[in-house]
Amino acid sequence: MKAMRPRTWLRRALRAWLTLALTLITVAPAQAARPPDEDRALQLVAQLRIALAAQGEVRGDEVWLRTLLVPAAMPPQPAARAEGYRRLAARLSPGAALRTALDQGGAVAGVVRGPDYLRVVLDGDPTATLVVRREGSTTVIDRVEISACGLCEEPERFVVDLLADVKRQGVASHRLVAGIELWVADAPEDDPDWRAALHRRDTEAGYLAFLLDGAQVLGVSGDRVRVSVRDPDRIGAEEPFRTETWPVIYLDGRWGVHYAELPEDSALRLAPDDIDRWLRDAVISQAAVRYWRPRMIEQGAATLIADDVLFLAPRPVQGDLLLYTQDLRRSRAFVALLDPDSGEVTRRIRMPVLSRQVAVFPAQWRDMFVGALSPSGQLLAIAVHDRLWLVDLPSGRLLTSLRTGPAVTSLAFAPDGRWLAVGDERGSVQLLDVAEAAWGGRYWPKAARTAHALTWENPEQLLVLWEDGELARLRAPDLAEPEPLGVACCGAVRSMALAPSSGVLMVGCAGSCEPAFLWRADLLGAGEPEVLADADYRADAGVIAADPADAWLITPCSREGEGRAALWARGADDATATFSDEPLRLIAWDPDGDAVWVIDQSGRAWRYRLAALTR
Repeated sequence: MKAMRPRTWLRRALRAWLTLALTLITVAPAQAARPPDEDRALQLVAQLRIALAAQGEVRGDEVWLRTLLVPAAMPPQPAARAEGYRRLAARLSPGAALRTALDQGGAVAGVVRGPDYLRVVLDGDPTATLVVRREGSTTVIDRVEISACGLCEEPERFVVDLLADVKRQGVASHRLVAGIELWVADAPEDDPDWRAALHRRDTEAGYLAFLLDGAQVLGVSGDRVRVSVRDPDRIGAEEPFRTETWPVIYLDGRWGVHYAELPEDSALRLAPDDIDRWLRDAVISQAAVRYWRPRMIEQGAATLIADDVLFLAPRPVQGDLLLYTQDLRRSRAFVALLDPDSGEVTRRIRMPVLSRQVAVFPAQWRDMFVGALSPSGQLLAIAVHDRLWLVDLPSGRLLTSLRTGPAVTSLAFAPDGRWLAVGDERGSVQLLDVAEAAWGGRYWPKAARTAHALTWENPEQLLVLWEDGELARLRAPDLAEPEPLGVACCGAVRSMALAPSSGVLMVGCAGSCEPAFLWRADLLGAGEPEVLADADYRADAGVIAADPADAWLITPCSREGEGRAALWARGADDATATFSDEPLRLIAWDPDGDAVWVIDQSGRAWRYRLAALTR
């Protein structure tokens, strides 16, 4: 055996010592600075509250703001720092959540000592807390936070607030990020592929949001926090949770979970053998469907159900809610059936995706999708571009996949479920025999114009509304020459709604055309249009819908400072309520009429309770 030269031995020993030192620096808490004096911390908090009480809008260049609040995380570059203070000022202006928490906070509830700071906790709900630290010889307020566990010891507070934030946001893509809140320093976890796989599993596949949905802190011992999280191996089980212990550490001024000390079987861990699997698109797509869960976040009169929803419909017979989505990358598409009150998902059905060969502009993505649910709630029709899919929901089978030629713009099942009417961008209307999965009669207009809306008057008569406002009746099954019913509106047509009990047809028009924003006529084509809504509520975007009892109507709203949708009691001279921050793309009333389901322009699905809107 060849002897090692002294210089080589020395070099290797030095390298080993440096490696050990760097590892200890990375994973061990740095030498903490001494926390500030408690009296001085309380004095600073009082000064901040007095300054806020004397201010209306807060500006980022306020001298007192930059003197009292000196966040350690603020960037040093002047332009970036100015922008940081501008955002901080916005969060501290009247009406903002942070300012509201400070205004409503009562006396100081207590002080919690951190490794190098003090946390001053105010009474109130939500709890406002202020982190005070030393900056050289000066004591400053580092940050103001809202906490779900203000007086808890810091390891417990970190985990409780993390879980509360994930529940409030409905996603976990911004929490427990490797290198920020998940402290990682050991090979092979330093491998870039491992980090990429962890990111794709936790964010794109929705694994972390699934894991933390319903999670709770069970107890704490020092820096070890016991947590109940969902078990990925027990989806659908009566007891789907498992208990883990997370080691929590404080590094670089931040709290995080110490990955290296997690139990070997922790659901947060990613085994090196799983790296390749979680880098595959097919695995991510399957997991995204498997781990998807609705958000169910209460916000005043509304409940936020989910993001990026393309179609929804309550199923009266089954008593559940159907949601359909497909991502812009076209890697996953599925239907979720869920309990409308609890949000519990009872079933997921994978759906076909639109070919990636079809060029799509992101801003037009949601406008391409059209959906319809059969009266029995058993069949779902989804159309995108020139592709039409018909799915049997009880079995989850794709019954048919057809090409329509022109892009589909409207769908409507006949009341008896025999026919599916399909309107397209050229103005043609065609019937699909649902039982035979074969095309029936078709009507071609003389001039191309989008068939904007379809609704069935009865099993033999179909109403079609073209984009130029012309309304006509077509008779099934041959769809011969239509019977003109007049021009519903002189402006661009947005939608029409057939009141279920009265048989009255309502048409929503955009712009300032006269004589009416909403058009009303009986279905025989007799009578003149009648104004159903004040012209001040005219809007260029949104849809209309009537409830099952024909007692309420929802229309677009464009009044400045109000919501983007208006709720009307039939016969009223003014709207009963306005709601929604954005125009609505879809409206679906509950069968019993006590709530309404909507999708807004951003693709978010909401439930509004009628009692809360009319209170």
